[in-house]
Amino acid sequence: MLNGVYLVTFFLFLNLCFITEKIDLIPFVFCLSSIMLIAYSNFIIRKFYPKGDKFLFLISVLLCQIGIVMIYRLDTNTKTLRYHVLP
Repeated sequence: MLNGVYLVTFFLFLNLCFITEKIDLIPFVFCLSSIMLIAYSNFIIRKFYPKGDKFLFLISVLLCQIGIVMIYRLDTNTKTLRYHVLP
């Protein structure tokens, strides 16, 4: 199940890399750091709370990653709009 979360996170941020005219590597750095944080937090949860709800963690991670991608995408859209509006 966690591999699916890694895959979705990778494809979300890969989409951000190619959404502009030139390739942006900052979303790829966000992707790698997010995957490392997810893996580390999963390790901590499994070690200290073995009877914890695993699906709650997966759902919260997916919602968080989608939110981060949307915020980054909105930020890139406002930057390009700002430069096109001003002379």
